[in-house]
Amino acid sequence: MVHGERTSGQFPYQFSEFPSGKRISADAAIFYQRMNASIAERTALYLGYYQNHIDESRTRIMQAAEGLQGRALIVGLGVGIDIPLEQITTQFDEVTILDLDEHATRKRLASLPENLQEKCHLVIDDLTGITGDYTAAIMAAATHADRLPDFLEEAESISRAASPQPYQTPGQYDFITSSLITTQLVSQLHDYTEKNAKERYGISGLPATDLTFPYLLALTHLTTRAQSAYLRFLLQSCKPDGKIYYSDTVSQILLARDPQTQSVSRTSDHLVMVAEPEQFNQEMLLLFDTQPLGNWVWYQKPPSQAVLFPTQGAAFSVEALTISPKKSA
Repeated sequence: MVHGERTSGQFPYQFSEFPSGKRISADAAIFYQRMNASIAERTALYLGYYQNHIDESRTRIMQAAEGLQGRALIVGLGVGIDIPLEQITTQFDEVTILDLDEHATRKRLASLPENLQEKCHLVIDDLTGITGDYTAAIMAAATHADRLPDFLEEAESISRAASPQPYQTPGQYDFITSSLITTQLVSQLHDYTEKNAKERYGISGLPATDLTFPYLLALTHLTTRAQSAYLRFLLQSCKPDGKIYYSDTVSQILLARDPQTQSVSRTSDHLVMVAEPEQFNQEMLLLFDTQPLGNWVWYQKPPSQAVLFPTQGAAFSVEALTISPKKSA
């Protein structure tokens, strides 16, 4: 029996909990659950602005899966607003769902008919392999570091020492869905660090300053390592003739609001997808054949609320691709 696997009969689907053995603390688990809960709340509040993203994402995923059958892997289902779970579980014989948030994924799975749930295997685990140790070390640093500079120094060391490795899946898949995962691999660890800094030192956020720069630089290098490991994970998890739906945000769109007319205009795009885009793109092209599927703008809130702070955008540019392993990779 897989480590953490529950006996059949408790759920219509198969369930495994941390088969890698790399568990996370209760505090970190609650943090990730609250993040997904906030996504669900924002979706309900701003559904009219999310709907285009939801429709585009679901359509592109099924385009990428056209003609395929067999085994499918969904990486990071979460609340599942932009992933066509019903269609995927109908089309494929087996569907593995890999996520860190048990509460959100169970809720989404419960919306399926029982015959489709029976095709699923829910795996709760850490995709990066570093979340448990990283969040535990950050919490410990916030506990014993009396001053913010000391905490940031420790956060820098923690980030430099972290070593993500490609996650190991049981076997390979005919189709993999990777929707908005790459940009979240390390950014959520940063969010957790900010949470601890706020609770311990009463500050709001860790913007780029002379004080935070060494930590943020170490985090950038960690992001590069995590994203590289993630590409390797996708490669080793996909059958040689399989396909991967890959999408992510490629830029944050900054919007400006005219104080007199209240009209909103697009001012500039800032690359946010990867820490070192040239290196990431080279590695992507080295490992995979790529085919563009489309791109769209995902508005996070109504344009009338676009500019609440000078540096905050309200929309992202999303790009979707079909990627497949190079024969020589």
